[in-house]
Amino acid sequence: MGGKKYEISPEDHIFAAIQIFLDIVYIFWMLLSLFGSNKENVFM
Repeated sequence: MGGKKYEISPEDHIFAAIQIFLDIVYIFWMLLSLFGSNKENVFM
């Protein structure tokens, strides 16, 4: 589908959507741990 360098077959759309969702969750988790660790040290 698309004929580009990176293409997804119609059967792989579900897997691609899940992968994008997991990537977004992972990025959010990393940002949360990065900014969350600073708040623990404020009161010490």
